[in-house]
Amino acid sequence: MISQTTQEKLKEHHFPLEKIPPVMVKGKDEPIQLYRLLWQQVPSEFG
Repeated sequence: MISQTTQEKLKEHHFPLEKIPPVMVKGKDEPIQLYRLLWQQVPSEFG
């Protein structure tokens, strides 16, 4: 899983991501948005 901040940094690479429901994290007042990288769909030039 990756955060919204990481997702924004990866946008230009067009990694296939799935948005999952926000979760509450210890130390944060608001839920954070998470994303799941869909490994099976990563272009071959990334491994």
